[in-house]
Order: sequence, then structure tokens, then C-alpha cells
Amino acid sequence: MLVELKALLDLHSLRKSQWLKGESLKRLQEKKLRAIVDHAYNDVEFYRGRFDSVGIKPSDIRHLEDLSKIPLTLRSDVLGNYPDRMVARGTNLDECVKRKTSGSTGTPVEVVFDKRDQAFRMGVFYRALIECGLRITDKLTTMSYNDEKSVKWFQVFGLLRRQNIQTLTPLDQVVERLRVYQPDVFYSYASYLANVAQVVKEKGIAEIRPRLVFSHAEMLEEGTRALVRSVFGGEAFETYGSSEFVRLGWECPEHVGYHMDADGFVIEFLEDGEHVSPGERGEIFVTSLDSYAMPLLRYRIGDYGVPSEDECPCGRGLPLMKHIEGRADDFIRLPDGRLVSPRRVSTVVWNAMHGDQYRIIQKKLDLVIVELRNKDLPDKTDLRVSEGLREVLGTDVQVQIRFVDQIPSDKSGKIRRVTSEIPKR
Repeated sequence: MLVELKALLDLHSLRKSQWLKGESLKRLQEKKLRAIVDHAYNDVEFYRGRFDSVGIKPSDIRHLEDLSKIPLTLRSDVLGNYPDRMVARGTNLDECVKRKTSGSTGTPVEVVFDKRDQAFRMGVFYRALIECGLRITDKLTTMSYNDEKSVKWFQVFGLLRRQNIQTLTPLDQVVERLRVYQPDVFYSYASYLANVAQVVKEKGIAEIRPRLVFSHAEMLEEGTRALVRSVFGGEAFETYGSSEFVRLGWECPEHVGYHMDADGFVIEFLEDGEHVSPGERGEIFVTSLDSYAMPLLRYRIGDYGVPSEDECPCGRGLPLMKHIEGRADDFIRLPDGRLVSPRRVSTVVWNAMHGDQYRIIQKKLDLVIVELRNKDLPDKTDLRVSEGLREVLGTDVQVQIRFVDQIPSDKSGKIRRVTSEIPKR
């Protein structure tokens, strides 16, 4: 109960701080930054060693501009030092929540959150949903890899009721559970949303009409968004985050980009170690300002995004990310060295086949395999896919089309739409 009460306080504070702009938001970030840096140096063996190795002290990190003095934290750093040198001194691991990354691109990374961290993340999670229209009396269905069955004390009173369904549950069973529960809000992986919507559409089920639909963990392609809207009738929103930090950004009802949760994180977009300009693609590094059990400073999460200097018409001061380009491991590398984002090639295939049942695999620099689910495809779909990809990838890349009975998902239930098997440089 204490975690939930603390989360309510954090939620109240977050709903106010989202309107801070310019110097006011920066002052909040820097106040939190100084506190987390002091804590990381004094209580986390890995960061004390990292700071000492480059000759800096916490007193050298007082402003956002000083962050560049801190070396980047990579996945390999966490894997090689967890838990003894990564978890803060005095943390009781038995009282922490542990989360693992999916491991779809390598060995899973585990992070831990103490009760303070849990409360803040709960506040960040619900802020996005509430700002997009979630009501306290709504019924929420979430899809996750874990089988979460616990009932919170406030749900006994009909508040924020929540049904969780494992992503590996057969789709027919998922649809039936949704039909019986009739959620007001549906929260799931983007690829799973598309699969569920397709089954609902094929079966002609009219009772599943969530007012709000949220995607996470994967890019929400415009084709999927349109399918979800047409089948469920509700508004669709994309949220952005990672297992290490949970929520990092979200669309508001204006849909002009993703509000980055800058009142809880410092999010950097870098290319070759330098900050990119607004409108340019950069790799995303995150410093959590409220993770005290296991601080992560300038942590590489493996995604690319495009920051924006635009202001949202909603008036919130949280900075915008124009769009997510995708995971670094999913970019298609061309023979001449150029990179093509997974979002771009996915859009081409979707538009060519008017559906989501596909997978793109780069086998060689000059060979891309496209798997299409062989069900109710329009005539000449393979030709349109091939021609569309050649316009993007060029004539030096061979595109092979394969028809399959099913597009497989990973162990967490997600479908990796684009995968490159080319070793990274």
C-alpha cells in the first residue's frame, strides 16, 4: 500500500511538472541530477570506479551540460558488474522488483527497483494514460510476457481495475477474454495489437470497443494505428520506453510527437558521441533521475530517435521526440555503408500489402528476405513489395519474397518486423 500511496504523490507532482518550460524544467532536472550523481558516486561501486578513472567528482556535474564528462554506460558494463558493483550499497534485493530486458538482441540485462523507484515509475506510467483520457473507474487490459495476477488494494473498490493477459496466450482465447471483460483501455505491444485487431475483424466481433488503445515496446506503424482505430473504434496512442526505465515518452492527444519524460530522465540523442541537432537521427542514451537502487547514467538503450525543437499545441513543456527510428540492431545496412531505418522499410511493406503479417530479414549486405503470411493477400502483393523495397534499398540489394503460414513471435510475444543479421561494425 505504501508504494501505491507514494505513487499517487509522485503522480500529482508529475502532472504539475509536465507544464514546466525552459529554465524551470532545466532547474528541476539539474536538482535531481546532482542528487543522483552524488548517490551513484558514494553508493555504487561501478560509478565510483568510472568517475575516478576519468578524474571527475560529483562536484564536477552540476548542470546538464556537464553530463558529457561522464563516460557512457553500455549493456556490457551492466552485464559485467551486476549485481555486486551495479546495485547501490544498502539495497535489499529481496524487497526489490527485478526486470529483465527481452534479450531479443543478446543476453538479457536485469535491473532492480526498490519501493521508491517502483512508486515513481508507477506515477510516470499512469501519467501518460491519464493525460490521454484514462479515468479512475476504467477497466484496463494489459498484455505482458509475465503472468501478473495480483490484485491491488484500490482495485477492490473498483478503481483502475486491471486484467492482465500473457502474450503467449492463443489469440482466440485472448479475444474471448477481451469480449467477456470489455475493457475501456487496451495496452499492448504494437504487433500484438495488430494481431488481435485482425482476429476481431475476421470474426466480426462488435463487443470489444476500448475507448483508448496504447502501444508500447515496438513502433506503432501508421497502418497498425489505422487498423486498430477501425476495428476497436477508440483512439490509438504510442508510448515509448524500455525495460530498464519503463516509460520514457508518450503521445498526447495532439499526436505531433512523443513527450519525453524529462522531469524524470535526461534523454540524449548522440552520433559519434556528439549531440545531434533537432531533426537529425541520434542514438538514445538515458540518465534516470529517480533510480536509486540501481542508478544508470548515460545508459545506451540501443534505440535511435529524432529529437524535435517544436512545441506541442497542448502547451506541455516536456520536450518532443519527432519519431522513433527503431533499434540499432534492426537497421538495414546497404552495400555502400548507408543505414536504412526499420521504420522506413516497414512502412514500404505495409503500404504494399495493406496488412501487418510480414517479417523482413537482412541475410547479407545484398540480400533481404521478406516473409509474407499467405492469407487473403491482394493480387501481385509480392511484386509491389519488391518494387517498393528496391526504391528504398537500391538495385544492389536483392529482395526475395517468401510466403509462410505464420509469422513467428519471440518468447515475449513480440514480432520483430525487421531484423538484420549483418554483424555491426
